[in-house]
Amino acid sequence: METILINRKSLLEKHKKSDYWFDYEYNLNLYSGANQDCIYCDGENEMIEFDPFAEIKIKLNAPSLLEIELSNKRIKGIIGLGAMTDPYNPFEKRYELTRKTLEILKKYEYGVIIITRSKLLERDLELLTQINQKEKVICVVKIACADNEMAKKVEPDASTPDERFRMIKALTDRNITTGVAFMPVLPFINDQEDNINKIIEKAKMSGASFVYPWFDIYLFPEKRRFYFHNLDKHFPGMKEKYQKTFGDEILCQSPDKERLIALIEAKCVKENIICNLEEINRLFDKKTDFEQLSLL
Repeated sequence: METILINRKSLLEKHKKSDYWFDYEYNLNLYSGANQDCIYCDGENEMIEFDPFAEIKIKLNAPSLLEIELSNKRIKGIIGLGAMTDPYNPFEKRYELTRKTLEILKKYEYGVIIITRSKLLERDLELLTQINQKEKVICVVKIACADNEMAKKVEPDASTPDERFRMIKALTDRNITTGVAFMPVLPFINDQEDNINKIIEKAKMSGASFVYPWFDIYLFPEKRRFYFHNLDKHFPGMKEKYQKTFGDEILCQSPDKERLIALIEAKCVKENIICNLEEINRLFDKKTDFEQLSLL
């Protein structure tokens, strides 16, 4: 673990709109580095030089710099936390950078989207509720496996799926828009119909507004070695299946992707839950809620 001080005028990075990801105005990363010991790290997809064992970096003065920046900013919008590193990683318990940031967002009336695997978010339920009274709060909970035992292999240091579904229920009970990011979808591991159906069913029971699947995994050289090491450890024989199926390809997607997308869409229609990204992004409009969308 390394603590650092940031020497820059702007912490906020303009979020580039994409046909494949959520639509908001700014990205803010309070931490950097891998921190939940997942067998596949999806935090730095575009980086060829990847070190999954690097110590997490804690940007100690980020909240104070953010307050200065927001006090001088005229254009408001939704700020995204968690695009690179989980804002509720284990070090957040001690340093509370995310909580301090939420307090600043409340003060200056900015909305927020939080992307996380951690039940630690529940610590800030009251604060998120207060922000949501004036601005938009959206929580995206990453869930790759419906089964706790399988999740222990895929993301051993993250909160269990059951804990995350209970967190979704706690959020939606407070009228905070919350959904599931079904990611990463790992070929031959969690791209099974039973797993997909259970995630959608549990998301619906928890009050989630949407389920969004992410089928892309990127195996750059260092990431490939890290991932294959974990496959050998937890899923014997799986590495060889990847090598036979994908060779040296960087982008690896489930060979069943198109059929599974159709299955997800049909299941979401049956459960009356959104999975279309265009509709999901309409939830980011403060004046639009899930009930309005369901009438369209």
